[in-house]
Amino acid sequence: MPRLEGKELLATIKSLGSRASKSEKAEACGYYTVRADGSKRYNYTAMYQAIAEAAGVSVGGNGKPGRTLKWATTVLTTGACLVGQRYMEELGMEPGDELTIKRQGRKLILEPIAG
Repeated sequence: MPRLEGKELLATIKSLGSRASKSEKAEACGYYTVRADGSKRYNYTAMYQAIAEAAGVSVGGNGKPGRTLKWATTVLTTGACLVGQRYMEELGMEPGDELTIKRQGRKLILEPIAG
C-alpha cells in the first residue's frame, strides 16, 4: 500500500477518530513495512511529519545540517563493502531486516524483503 499524503492522509486520520491507536492509523495510511518474520514495523516519525506537512507546517531540521551522504563506499580487501547506518535508516531498515541484491548491468540494487 502506498503511503498516503496531503489531504487524503488528513481525511483518513480524521475518519479513524481518536479511538484508533497510532498503530492502526499508521497501518491504514501505509506507514509501515513488513519484516521477514511477518511482523510489522510502524514508521510513526514519517507519518507525523507527513501529517504536519499536510497541515501546512514545515518540518525541517534543527538548522545544523550535519554531514551529507555521499552514496559511495569502498570495496574492502575481503571483497565486501559496507553500507552505512544512515543509508539503512533512510530506507526504514532495522537490525534483522533482510535485503535482496539484484544486478542491473554494472549496478547493484538493494531492496528490502517484505514478508
